Amino acid sequence: MLGILKTGKAYVPLNPEAPLTRLNQIFSHIESSLIITDHQNLSLAQQLADESVMIININQIDSNSCTDNLGLDISPTTLFSIYYTSGSTGQPKGVMRDHQMMLHRVYLEVNNYKVNANDCIAQLTSSAFSASTAVIFPTLLNGSKLCLGNILEGGLNWLSKWIIAENITVLSLPVMLFQEWLETLTEADIFPNIRYIRPGGKFYQRDVKKARKYLSNNCFLVQQLSATEISSATQFIINHNTEIKSNTVPVGYPLEDKEVFLIDPQGEKVGFNEVGEIAIKSLYLALGYWRNPELTRQKFLPSPDGSDERIYLTGDLGKMQPDGCLEWLGRKDFMVKIRGYRVEPTEVEDELLLIDGITQAVVVAVPDSTGEQHLAAYIVPRKTATPEIKMIRAFLAEKLPSYMIPFKFIFLDHLPANLNGKIDRSKLPPINWHRRELDHPFVAPTTSLEAEILTIWKSVLPVEQIGINDNFIELGGNSIQAMQIVARVLNTLGINLSPSILLESSTVAIMSTKIVQHQAEMVTDVELESILAELEQDSDLQ
Repeated sequence: MLGILKTGKAYVPLNPEAPLTRLNQIFSHIESSLIITDHQNLSLAQQLADESVMIININQIDSNSCTDNLGLDISPTTLFSIYYTSGSTGQPKGVMRDHQMMLHRVYLEVNNYKVNANDCIAQLTSSAFSASTAVIFPTLLNGSKLCLGNILEGGLNWLSKWIIAENITVLSLPVMLFQEWLETLTEADIFPNIRYIRPGGKFYQRDVKKARKYLSNNCFLVQQLSATEISSATQFIINHNTEIKSNTVPVGYPLEDKEVFLIDPQGEKVGFNEVGEIAIKSLYLALGYWRNPELTRQKFLPSPDGSDERIYLTGDLGKMQPDGCLEWLGRKDFMVKIRGYRVEPTEVEDELLLIDGITQAVVVAVPDSTGEQHLAAYIVPRKTATPEIKMIRAFLAEKLPSYMIPFKFIFLDHLPANLNGKIDRSKLPPINWHRRELDHPFVAPTTSLEAEILTIWKSVLPVEQIGINDNFIELGGNSIQAMQIVARVLNTLGINLSPSILLESSTVAIMSTKIVQHQAEMVTDVELESILAELEQDSDLQ
């Protein structure tokens, strides 16, 4: 990435875990002539490239190549990177950032969090996720240590050990992961070296109270208003004495060189304690959207004073307190956040309508009993052939990231409409969280172990009726819920499993079998240790 930037070129990160269809969609949109990859992802790069595209495998670069700095004169407004996010047109949209925007982010990170060469900073998200730039570049440009962690492979219980082993001082992680990690901590868990924790997303007063039990007085929690288009615009730093007056933690005060204000539907500024759309005015905003000038004009406005600053309309609603502290109230339009990712429901709807047997589809976000948001798809099938839910999930898995696949699928004879003939989302039937949305019959547990595992599944998944042969993925389970389940299996049964067990077509029955096998292996190990102890006591055999 640094090498690309030194040549004056821009990079577009592609996540190898994303569906090939989506990667092709992005790659064709940017029309790149070069892919940089490694041994592990070479075959994927070859699938994306045609004859006109060059592929460089970094594992095969000659170590004797020239390493002199190019010393090119690169303008601050040179394109730095393009990060793709979910788009309202059904197509992912590429957000263009320039050098000055990213260097300003580094400047803020260094000043606000005192990043220095002694820091060990955690990166737990893919580099294809725009928030990763706030970790990667401030770390590398200040001589700090960048620590890459695979939490899906290790699980929540691994995270605490990893933080200690790597001497992590600054920790950024998705908010849901942060909240579940707090649940796994005990009084024995001590993290004296963590200076800052930045949960990516909305967290609450209750989370702050839990964190204070396990974190040192020198550790700060940070709440921010961030987006790919603005990087970061506000921050609220919480220490052990900070008073949180409401259940929701505010996103805080404007950062240096960022003006934050609220506007009404007519574009006029609103006063304190009034609700309005959040707007950001700054010199350090994204350049716009790649090959989408119309959307760029809609979202990025020129400054009324004629300066080089611009105004970005976030589409978020907020309320400004008299002291200048901002409260975030949610999305203005239908865009939602699922597991910390921004999702345009229309993009999911467009993919559903490609399925033979579906005539209409609308996707909305609905909260379960705990308040967590899930996507629900309301579908009108063809009368002659209703597609199976299993088939729908499989189709979407080839097109979309896991967080964009609906948790619930509801079949309707027709979608509710208003007087103008448009879909009336307010009249969609409520979600039945008790009901299983599966195509095979319910099977109850047959052993006490299966019943115990089932209880753990129900404590995590917002579905009351689960059978022992129900597939975790088909129930709507995701990677974070997989980590929650294995953490609770460890706490309840004393068995340490990998979260990947639930992401490999697992059921309660399969998990029960694996636990029994694991327990049998443990018994065998105990017997072996006993035999070895007896041998050591017998001098003739030593």
